[in-house]
Amino acid sequence: MKLVPPSRLKRKEMELQMTAMIDVVFQLLIFFMLATSFKALEGRLDATLPRSGAAEAPQLTEREMDLEMITIKLESAGERVKIVLNDAPCDGFRELAGKLVQLRKVLSIPVVIDAKPDIKFQFVITALNVCAWANIEDVSFAAPVEAAGG
Repeated sequence: MKLVPPSRLKRKEMELQMTAMIDVVFQLLIFFMLATSFKALEGRLDATLPRSGAAEAPQLTEREMDLEMITIKLESAGERVKIVLNDAPCDGFRELAGKLVQLRKVLSIPVVIDAKPDIKFQFVITALNVCAWANIEDVSFAAPVEAAGG
């Protein structure tokens, strides 16, 4: 067997097959675009909760407060929600809607939604939708009460 020095060997120049590589890259791109499922964005609610004590509201008597705003309190009751409209309990959102329509006919005052921190957000949105259905445009949210010593 005769040994040939490496300098005499013919070197083959390597080439990359760019066409095949581009085809594979495009196929991978199409595959991942079709296989990916994008999460649907939630609807945007343009509302912010005020900080507790951030803005000083004018002090009103209790009688004036009753005439100045309608308060909807939402509290968690297991899987359900407890609804209180101006210190009067409601059996559900349908009854709340009926009472809001009656109040809207007599008064044109703002509504404050006071939801407890442990309430499911869907109930807050439902209360907001009920206000919109009753043609009440001036709706705000009560500031969360901070725990003492915190």
